[in-house]
Amino acid sequence: MTYQYYVEKLRGISPKLAPTYLPPQLSGERLSGERFVCSVCGYEYRDPNFGFEELPVDWSCPICKMPKKAFVRKK
Repeated sequence: MTYQYYVEKLRGISPKLAPTYLPPQLSGERLSGERFVCSVCGYEYRDPNFGFEELPVDWSCPICKMPKKAFVRKK
């Protein structure tokens, strides 16, 4: 699987049979329609149990390792 396929087709979500798969759940960001996307690589932060604002200041993108401030809020 290429990164392009991962982002475009799977939207950054693990396949259902992958050991890292998490079923989609509604979080505070999803209810309000807000998303947080890395401005460098396009990674979309999705964690139903932990909001983006709650992440530590030194948190970085798991794909390109850019800091939290590289993420932009999308609606």
